Amino acid sequence: MKKVIAMLLVLSMVVVGATVFAREEPVIGESGYELYRGYDLGGITIDFWNFITGEDNKTLTRWVNKFNEENPYGVTINQDSMDGSVLSQKLPVALASNTGPQMTMGGVDIPAFADQGMILELSDIFEYTDLKREDFIDGLLDITSYEDGLYGIPFYIGATFMFWNKDLYRQAGLDPEQPPETWDELYANSVAISALGDEYYGLNFAWGLHFSIYDVMANFGGKIITIDEDTGLYKNELYSDENLEALGFWQNFYKEGLNPVDASDNLFYSGIIGTILAGPWAGGIARNEYGLDVGFGLAPGAKAGNYYFCACINMNITNNAKTFEEILACYVWMSYWNTPEPCIDFSLENSTPVYLVPAAGDERITSNADIAAMSNFEGRTAWNWIPVGFTYGSDVIEQMLSLFEALALGGDLETSLKTISDNVDEIIEEANAKRIADGKATAP
Repeated sequence: MKKVIAMLLVLSMVVVGATVFAREEPVIGESGYELYRGYDLGGITIDFWNFITGEDNKTLTRWVNKFNEENPYGVTINQDSMDGSVLSQKLPVALASNTGPQMTMGGVDIPAFADQGMILELSDIFEYTDLKREDFIDGLLDITSYEDGLYGIPFYIGATFMFWNKDLYRQAGLDPEQPPETWDELYANSVAISALGDEYYGLNFAWGLHFSIYDVMANFGGKIITIDEDTGLYKNELYSDENLEALGFWQNFYKEGLNPVDASDNLFYSGIIGTILAGPWAGGIARNEYGLDVGFGLAPGAKAGNYYFCACINMNITNNAKTFEEILACYVWMSYWNTPEPCIDFSLENSTPVYLVPAAGDERITSNADIAAMSNFEGRTAWNWIPVGFTYGSDVIEQMLSLFEALALGGDLETSLKTISDNVDEIIEEANAKRIADGKATAP
């Protein structure tokens, strides 16, 4: 089903199984195309740079073509797909020289680009389209917001998924249809599977999967970087009792031999791992290419839910959109994509979760056990491990990866965490100096 985009007096209609534009007594502008909410968008072409270059590009291209053929407003989306590294290098230069696209997906650091005026605030998209904030899963739009403004509209999302070898679950006396819902349950299952023999491991949780380890920390009550509401200054909360407990729990999987130090997807595919935490690709490969009987779901939570790290791949409107009509043309495409039909189609074809509440309840999703399990965000809140305005994230990630590697190799937890926390203090000090200089915080 699709929510219809039309001008103010136009009613919506529901069409099952297809996405269409429908309108009643359309008003035609001078361009010969239907007005969009009183504005003539006829003949506007929106350049749309993105990093969708794999098999998922086929889905994107099909929907772009469908949009170009069906929208009655004369808007054309000209998509240009390129490697993510190329986009990241090319985009800032193009925007600075006014030769870039009006819309992009990828290549954008929201706080940095927003501060420099290179991407536009989008909150009024809910006034000029039929999109509603409540159509998106809990917390998702917070991830694409900055300084109380919305700067990105979702295209698809990524999270940490859990896949389990049902055969090993059966051999260990576990219910293959009942995956672990909490980290404690995952630990208990891992112990049972590792007990099958020296060649077996209960868990494949690579230390490089750092965002997922942040989930463990969050679900134990730990934090990494927060912002003081009174002063506007960043705070380093890495060294805490909560994080010591969480990381000690995670490190025990390695210490007790439940998780291989050289954890990799291939070990799971070989049939010696009970459960793997990985991206959405792992389950399909294990089943389709290696013949494993695999269960699909989200990574565990605190008590069957709570926080999870959600990577929102979002679309942004750039400062190269020079007119309000061009902005509206971007809105028309963004709202078209964020209707159930494209969301469901992209999910089913590319094994990604659906993030629209109306799409999650669609029979095509609920009847697909794998996608439904990966889209079950009920009781969970999408979150980010740093304040959205923090622009030193890559520096902190480098420190966190060093910490996780040290712990996986058996390093002393308290010493390692204190050392990395001290390093993060230096990063925070630099970040706060800039924040004070920019007038966004007051000195202590």
